[in-house]
Amino acid sequence: MWKQSLIALVMACSLTGCKGGGVDDVVHLISGLIKLVKLGSSSDSNANAEQHNFVQAPAPETMTVVPPKYAPEILNATAKTYRSPIKYKKGTPRTIYFDAEGKLIPAAVKGGYLRQFLGKTADGREVAQDFYDDGSPQTSPFIFRQGADTNSFDSSMTDGWLLNFARSGELSGVAEYKDGKLFGVSSHYQNQQLVAQMGNVGDANVIWLLYPNGTVKAQVTENPKNNNNEILAFREDGSALGSLRFRIEGDKPVGAMALWHSDGRSVESLNDDGKEIGQQFQAVLKQLPNEVQALEE
Repeated sequence: MWKQSLIALVMACSLTGCKGGGVDDVVHLISGLIKLVKLGSSSDSNANAEQHNFVQAPAPETMTVVPPKYAPEILNATAKTYRSPIKYKKGTPRTIYFDAEGKLIPAAVKGGYLRQFLGKTADGREVAQDFYDDGSPQTSPFIFRQGADTNSFDSSMTDGWLLNFARSGELSGVAEYKDGKLFGVSSHYQNQQLVAQMGNVGDANVIWLLYPNGTVKAQVTENPKNNNNEILAFREDGSALGSLRFRIEGDKPVGAMALWHSDGRSVESLNDDGKEIGQQFQAVLKQLPNEVQALEE
């Protein structure tokens, strides 16, 4: 399930097991953004000081993620123990198949997925469940919204709770949809630890990636309405590290960068400690594609 925008692609892929196409788009985009972060010498850093100082560092206390309060039967669920509360009337068994990129195909393939249709709710909506190629559950049973394309991997086709499981059977994602729209945030887990949240803030789609201690490592904001986007990176102590604001013009990202010392002061020069801070920011940007891809596994 994916949509044609940066964070929507990430959100959809992370919750539905789709691989390849959508995430590759994100990886290529972030790779392009990394090239925007130029670590200059003293000859050009002063000339670019205004660009690096375009925004104040956000206060650490404004960048906190509150762990969601899911019911124990959700938070402690595994693929083996979860019992879906969905009530439906069983129908004739039917299975469809998808490749590793979530495209509908006529037969099962290695690395792909299969969807079993379980029946229909009292109001006639289809109930289905997705599985990995080895037959292990990839999602909990879920309901399609009225009028949905039941052959689609787009999360906008669902209605109600959707749980995602890793191949190991551990819980890897939780989200609630209301008539195809994400309600609140989706939460993502690795080894029973919250590692990311995704949601909507106004017109923007946002993903928060977390450090093991629960502080925000990166906040990626994508606004498809006005094409204003930003990647904010933070140190593990919560202090802001850097910001990259960008727009997509044609097929290329263009933007400006800001860097901060741990006390919130703007980096005015990319010499000495300024250069080190820039390198730290680059390192976080380079980690983002792998961390996004890991949300699927």
